[in-house]
Amino acid sequence: MRAIRSILSAASVAFVAQAWASAPGISPGEIVIGQDVDMTGSIAVRMKTLLQAADAYIETVNKAGGVNGRQIRVVRTDSGNKPDRTKENVKKESGQKFIDWLVSPAGQSAIAAYKIEGEQL
Repeated sequence: MRAIRSILSAASVAFVAQAWASAPGISPGEIVIGQDVDMTGSIAVRMKTLLQAADAYIETVNKAGGVNGRQIRVVRTDSGNKPDRTKENVKKESGQKFIDWLVSPAGQSAIAAYKIEGEQL
C-alpha cells in the first residue's frame, strides 16, 4: 500500500509538471511546486516515504532535462499535522509569485484548510 501511495504521489507531481510546463507565468528555467506537508507531528513517519518517492522522481526528471527544458523545484512547508498551520502555510505559499502550483494536502483537515483558503484567495 505504501508503494502504491508513493507511486501515486510521484505520478501526481509528474502530471502537474506536465500540465503546467507550457502555461503562462511559468519561468523559462523552472517550475516551482509549493507543498505543505506534515514533516513533523503524528503522521510525519507516513509522509517520509511519499516525500522520498516524489524527490526521487523529480530528481530523475530533472536529470533527464526537466519538463520541456524546465527544472522542477519543490518548496516545502511543514504543517505538523495542524490544520491551522496548514491554512497559514497555504496562504503564504499562495501569495508567493514564484510558486506555480500547490500540491499534496494529506488528511481531511488539511484538505479542508486548502479548500477554505483557496476560496478566500
